[in-house]
Amino acid sequence: MEDFIEPTLRLCRAFLLRSVGSVRGSRFAKEPVRLFENSSDGASAFDQNECIRDIMDFGENVGVLLELTHLNEINVADLASECLILLLKAAPREATTGFLTNLPKVSLILESWRQSASHLLLQRILIALGYSCRQYLSHAMILSISLPEISKIEGIVSQVKSSTIPSLVDAASHAALELQRLPRCI
Repeated sequence: MEDFIEPTLRLCRAFLLRSVGSVRGSRFAKEPVRLFENSSDGASAFDQNECIRDIMDFGENVGVLLELTHLNEINVADLASECLILLLKAAPREATTGFLTNLPKVSLILESWRQSASHLLLQRILIALGYSCRQYLSHAMILSISLPEISKIEGIVSQVKSSTIPSLVDAASHAALELQRLPRCI
Protein backbone atom coordinates (compact mmCIF):
# COMPACT_ATOMS: atom_id res chain seq x y z
CA MET A 1 0.00 0.00 0.00
CA GLU A 2 2.76 2.44 0.91
CA ASP A 3 4.33 1.85 -2.51
CA PHE A 4 1.35 3.66 -4.01
CA ILE A 5 1.42 6.79 -1.84
CA GLU A 6 4.17 8.68 -3.63
CA PRO A 7 2.97 7.88 -7.19
CA THR A 8 -0.59 8.80 -6.19
CA LEU A 9 0.60 12.11 -4.76
CA ARG A 10 2.56 12.78 -7.94
CA LEU A 11 -0.62 12.17 -9.94
CA CYS A 12 -2.55 14.47 -7.63
CA ARG A 13 0.13 17.14 -8.08
CA ALA A 14 -0.05 16.72 -11.85
CA PHE A 15 -3.82 17.32 -11.83
CA LEU A 16 -3.43 20.34 -9.58
CA LEU A 17 -0.60 21.74 -11.72
CA ARG A 18 -2.80 21.29 -14.76
CA SER A 19 -5.59 23.17 -13.04
CA VAL A 20 -3.43 26.07 -11.86
CA GLY A 21 -1.08 26.02 -14.84
CA SER A 22 2.26 24.22 -14.83
CA VAL A 23 4.53 27.26 -14.73
CA ARG A 24 2.47 29.18 -12.18
CA GLY A 25 1.88 26.09 -10.08
CA SER A 26 5.55 25.24 -9.79
CA ARG A 27 6.22 28.80 -8.63
CA PHE A 28 3.61 28.41 -5.86
CA ALA A 29 5.21 25.14 -4.78
CA LYS A 30 8.69 26.66 -4.54
CA GLU A 31 7.56 30.03 -3.16
CA PRO A 32 4.33 29.40 -1.25
CA VAL A 33 4.14 33.05 -0.18
CA ARG A 34 2.95 33.77 -3.75
CA LEU A 35 -0.34 32.20 -2.73
CA PHE A 36 -1.31 35.56 -1.24
CA GLU A 37 -0.84 37.38 -4.55
CA ASN A 38 -4.19 38.42 -6.06
CA SER A 39 -6.06 36.60 -3.31
CA SER A 40 -7.89 39.58 -1.84
CA ASP A 41 -10.83 39.18 -4.17
CA GLY A 42 -10.81 35.39 -3.93
CA ALA A 43 -10.67 35.07 -7.72
CA SER A 44 -7.89 33.17 -9.37
CA ALA A 45 -5.96 34.74 -12.19
CA PHE A 46 -5.60 31.50 -14.18
CA ASP A 47 -7.76 30.71 -17.18
CA GLN A 48 -10.89 28.89 -16.01
CA ASN A 49 -11.28 27.30 -19.47
CA GLU A 50 -8.01 25.43 -19.00
CA CYS A 51 -8.69 24.13 -15.51
CA ILE A 52 -10.04 20.74 -14.62
CA ARG A 53 -13.72 21.27 -13.81
CA ASP A 54 -14.02 19.02 -10.80
CA ILE A 55 -10.75 19.94 -9.10
CA MET A 56 -12.86 21.22 -6.19
CA ASP A 57 -13.51 17.59 -5.26
CA PHE A 58 -9.89 17.45 -4.10
CA GLY A 59 -10.90 19.87 -1.34
CA GLU A 60 -12.49 17.00 0.52
CA ASN A 61 -9.06 15.38 0.80
CA VAL A 62 -7.22 18.12 2.68
CA GLY A 63 -7.23 15.96 5.81
CA VAL A 64 -5.45 13.18 3.93
CA LEU A 65 -2.87 15.64 2.57
CA LEU A 66 -2.27 16.95 6.11
CA GLU A 67 -1.81 13.41 7.44
CA LEU A 68 0.68 12.65 4.67
CA THR A 69 2.48 15.93 5.37
CA HIS A 70 3.06 14.70 8.93
CA LEU A 71 4.75 11.47 7.79
CA ASN A 72 8.45 10.93 8.45
CA GLU A 73 9.07 10.03 4.82
CA ILE A 74 10.28 13.40 3.52
CA ASN A 75 9.44 12.84 -0.17
CA VAL A 76 5.83 11.99 0.62
CA ALA A 77 5.48 14.82 3.15
CA ASP A 78 6.97 17.33 0.72
CA LEU A 79 4.69 16.23 -2.12
CA ALA A 80 1.63 16.37 0.15
CA SER A 81 2.45 19.90 1.35
CA GLU A 82 3.04 20.98 -2.25
CA CYS A 83 -0.35 19.54 -3.25
CA LEU A 84 -1.94 21.42 -0.36
CA ILE A 85 -0.61 24.76 -1.62
CA LEU A 86 -1.70 23.99 -5.18
CA LEU A 87 -5.14 22.95 -3.97
CA LEU A 88 -5.55 26.21 -2.05
CA LYS A 89 -4.81 28.07 -5.28
CA ALA A 90 -6.97 25.87 -7.52
CA ALA A 91 -10.00 25.60 -5.21
CA PRO A 92 -9.55 28.16 -2.42
CA ARG A 93 -12.98 27.90 -0.80
CA GLU A 94 -13.11 24.10 -0.70
CA ALA A 95 -9.50 23.73 0.41
CA THR A 96 -9.93 26.38 3.10
CA THR A 97 -12.93 24.53 4.48
CA GLY A 98 -10.95 21.28 4.55
CA PHE A 99 -7.92 22.96 6.10
CA LEU A 100 -9.77 24.78 8.88
CA THR A 101 -11.83 21.72 9.81
CA ASN A 102 -8.59 19.75 10.26
CA LEU A 103 -6.80 22.10 12.65
CA PRO A 104 -5.76 19.28 15.05
CA LYS A 105 -3.72 17.79 12.19
CA VAL A 106 -2.24 21.22 11.49
CA SER A 107 -1.25 21.46 15.17
CA LEU A 108 0.56 18.13 14.99
CA ILE A 109 2.57 19.26 11.97
CA LEU A 110 3.44 22.62 13.50
CA GLU A 111 4.38 21.09 16.87
CA SER A 112 7.21 19.22 15.18
CA TRP A 113 8.76 22.39 13.74
CA ARG A 114 12.04 22.00 15.63
CA GLN A 115 12.55 18.40 14.47
CA SER A 116 11.40 18.92 10.90
CA ALA A 117 13.98 18.34 8.21
CA SER A 118 12.10 20.48 5.71
CA HIS A 119 11.73 24.17 6.38
CA LEU A 120 9.87 24.56 3.09
CA LEU A 121 7.24 22.08 4.30
CA LEU A 122 6.68 24.10 7.48
CA GLN A 123 6.64 27.32 5.51
CA ARG A 124 3.95 25.86 3.26
CA ILE A 125 1.80 24.86 6.25
CA LEU A 126 2.18 28.31 7.83
CA ILE A 127 1.32 30.01 4.54
CA ALA A 128 -1.67 27.68 4.13
CA LEU A 129 -2.79 28.56 7.65
CA GLY A 130 -2.59 32.31 7.06
CA TYR A 131 -4.22 32.02 3.65
CA SER A 132 -7.06 29.87 4.99
CA CYS A 133 -7.75 32.36 7.79
CA ARG A 134 -7.86 35.17 5.24
CA GLN A 135 -10.22 33.20 2.97
CA TYR A 136 -12.44 32.37 5.95
CA LEU A 137 -12.88 36.07 6.72
CA SER A 138 -13.06 37.42 3.17
CA HIS A 139 -15.78 34.95 2.17
CA ALA A 140 -17.66 35.19 5.49
CA MET A 141 -17.50 31.42 5.77
CA ILE A 142 -19.47 29.70 8.49
CA LEU A 143 -17.42 26.90 10.01
CA SER A 144 -17.15 25.50 13.48
CA ILE A 145 -13.56 26.25 14.43
CA SER A 146 -12.27 25.04 17.79
CA LEU A 147 -11.17 28.03 19.90
CA PRO A 148 -8.84 25.90 22.06
CA GLU A 149 -7.21 24.56 18.88
CA ILE A 150 -6.77 28.11 17.54
CA SER A 151 -5.16 29.15 20.84
CA LYS A 152 -2.86 26.12 20.71
CA ILE A 153 -1.84 26.93 17.14
CA GLU A 154 -1.25 30.59 18.05
CA GLY A 155 1.15 29.44 20.77
CA ILE A 156 3.07 27.21 18.37
CA VAL A 157 3.19 29.93 15.70
CA SER A 158 4.53 32.33 18.33
CA GLN A 159 7.36 29.88 19.04
CA VAL A 160 8.15 29.51 15.32
CA LYS A 161 8.52 33.29 15.11
CA SER A 162 11.65 32.89 17.28
CA SER A 163 13.29 30.67 14.65
CA THR A 164 16.61 31.63 13.09
CA ILE A 165 15.29 30.82 9.60
CA PRO A 166 13.98 34.04 7.99
CA SER A 167 11.44 32.34 5.70
CA LEU A 168 9.86 30.56 8.68
CA VAL A 169 9.80 33.76 10.74
CA ASP A 170 8.08 35.62 7.89
CA ALA A 171 5.52 32.86 7.33
CA ALA A 172 4.84 32.55 11.07
CA SER A 173 4.46 36.32 11.45
CA HIS A 174 1.98 36.42 8.60
CA ALA A 175 0.03 33.45 9.98
CA ALA A 176 -0.04 35.05 13.44
CA LEU A 177 -1.56 38.24 12.02
CA GLU A 178 -4.25 36.31 10.17
CA LEU A 179 -5.00 34.15 13.23
CA GLN A 180 -5.52 37.29 15.35
CA ARG A 181 -8.17 38.50 12.91
CA LEU A 182 -10.36 35.42 13.48
CA PRO A 183 -13.50 36.04 15.55
CA ARG A 184 -13.28 34.84 19.16
CA CYS A 185 -16.92 34.16 19.93
CA ILE A 186 -18.19 30.74 20.94
